[in-house]
Order: sequence, then C-alpha cells, then structure tokens
Amino acid sequence: MKNGSIARSRKTVLCFEWARGFAAAMVVLLHVTQGIMTYYPINVIGESRAVVLTVSQFLLTRWAVPIFLMISGALLLNPGKTTGWKDVRRYERRMALVLATFGYLYCLLEQYSGTRQLAPPLFGISALNLLSGKSWSHLWYLYAMMGIYLLLPMMKAYVATARRKDLQIFLIVLFAFTSCIPSFNNAMSTNVVTLIWIPCYVFYFFLGYYAFNFLELTRRLTLPCAVLVTLGCLVQTTYVLAGNYGEWVRSPASVFVFGLSLMVFLLFKKYFERPFEPDGVVALASSYSFGIYVIHPVFVNVAYKVIGLGPWSMPPVAFELSMWLFALLGSVLVVWIMRRIPGLRRIL
Repeated sequence: MKNGSIARSRKTVLCFEWARGFAAAMVVLLHVTQGIMTYYPINVIGESRAVVLTVSQFLLTRWAVPIFLMISGALLLNPGKTTGWKDVRRYERRMALVLATFGYLYCLLEQYSGTRQLAPPLFGISALNLLSGKSWSHLWYLYAMMGIYLLLPMMKAYVATARRKDLQIFLIVLFAFTSCIPSFNNAMSTNVVTLIWIPCYVFYFFLGYYAFNFLELTRRLTLPCAVLVTLGCLVQTTYVLAGNYGEWVRSPASVFVFGLSLMVFLLFKKYFERPFEPDGVVALASSYSFGIYVIHPVFVNVAYKVIGLGPWSMPPVAFELSMWLFALLGSVLVVWIMRRIPGLRRIL
C-alpha cells in the first residue's frame, strides 16, 4: 500500500503516533537544555560541557517541532481529507482558546515576575503582549498554526491539482527562502535581502506532505542528510569554542536542522509504520503531546526561577535528566488532571 493511501485509508497513522510521542518528550528536553544556555554563559558551565550540551540538543531535540509541523502537513494536506472553512474555524478556535487561557496566564506570570506587583495595568499589558505574540517563546507554534490554518483551504487546492514536479519546485523555492538564505546570512554575517519573507514553518508543513507521499529513506537521500547533520555538529562545536552558543545552527530555519528533521521523519515512516500499536508510555505521550507542549515550560521556569536550580545542582547529565523527568512527568500529571475538567479536555 502506498503511503498516501495509508493516510487516506485510516484515521490513525501509526508512525505519526510514535513520532508524536517521542517528539513531545524531546521538546521538554529541548527547553530544559535551552534554559541552561539562556541563564548560564559558556564561561560559567565550561567549554566542554557547552559542546556536549549544544551538540546533544541539536541531535536529540531540534527535530521535534519540525516533525510536529510535518505530521500536520502530511495529514491536513492529504487530498483524501476534506477540509473546509468549518474545519478551519474549529482548528482556529482551539488555538485561540489555548492562547486566551494558558498564553494569557503565561503573559501575566512574566509581567508579575518582572514587577512583583499585581497592579491593574498588568492585566492590560499582558493582553497586549498576548495579541502581539509576546507570551512565552514556545507558544510561537500556536501562532504559526493559526496562520497555517487560515491558508489551509488554498494550500489544499494547490496540492490537489499540482503535479509532483510542481511540488518539487515549490519546495526548492521555499527551502531557499526559509532555510538556505537565513543560514548563509548567519554563517557569513551578511544580509542577503529577499523580496519576500516566508516563515520556515510553511516549508515544513509542505515538506511533511511531500516526504510522506513521495520520499523514502534510501541511501541516496540518507547520505546528504547525514552530511548536513555532521556539518551541523562541527559548526556548532566551532561556535562554542569561539565562545558563542551559535543558536542559529539549531534553529528550525537552519539547513542543518532541515537535514536532521527530514531524516528523522523518514526513519519513523520506514520503521514505525508497522502492524503494532504504540502502547504504554509512547501511547500516553502521543495522546498528551499537545498538552505536554503547552504545559511543560511551567515546570522548567519553576525549577530555574523559583527553586533556583542550576547546572551546579547535580553532576552534568544527571542534572539535565532529572530536570527533564521533572518537567515531563509533571506535565503529564497536569494534563491528566485537566483532561478530567469539563471544557479543558477539548483543547488539551
């Protein structure tokens, strides 16, 4: 059975369930390690630890959010799935509800942490910050999906009529605008200007559809992806040795993250689309993946900002793993509780 027909023939695509479960766990690890890099410069945690931290973050976690976007693209752009404006309104309503509740709460917490005063202006400022996208940084994904949903009917109409060659050309153009040029600018400290700006999440959304329907994990494709991943590790190490975390190397717009994300997506497609259901921890993480994504930064922020934990609290690796388990299991528990509250289950 072709992969496109797999998506059309049943509601649940097993490899996507596995991918969601692993990606949810890795997003938590991403923000645990990112918290260390945010609050502690390289000269504090040490050069060797910074190399291990950044390279391992790149390899283990930076594919996770692109994978979520690729799964959404593979499912929502599927010609066998009917998507009209009624569906768009339903998708938009869910994102808007999450932003209006959790997003607004995060804005309030951020304002309060800066002033330590619960004054009336704080509520208005928080609302304005939410509308302008200045909530906690991980919520960029929700704003991105709201934009994608608005464009979804038009994108589906294009995919339904486009030839494979047209899709290839379109993806190459998107790749150039959203990944190649930004990576070149960051690597060479230049400012190559384009006439149009396209966010990288649009590229990953289309890439997910194309990769699921037309690409396989062959040696011809694995080799260039592996080269990009290896170069990413080397470039990342070079930045750290120069005293810089080199955030752009691990950005979703980086060509290195593209190579890693595509390879991981195809690995799941090849080895996890099997006649067995994900169960146990994986099934739970997959089912709770959206809620884990929304909730987990609360635990990361509590650990770093309230409890005052830091890299010195435990030996390297032990600290990161403990923080990861604390945030992941705490998020699962909160989502489990909230799913039993009327109204919250529908949005988490």
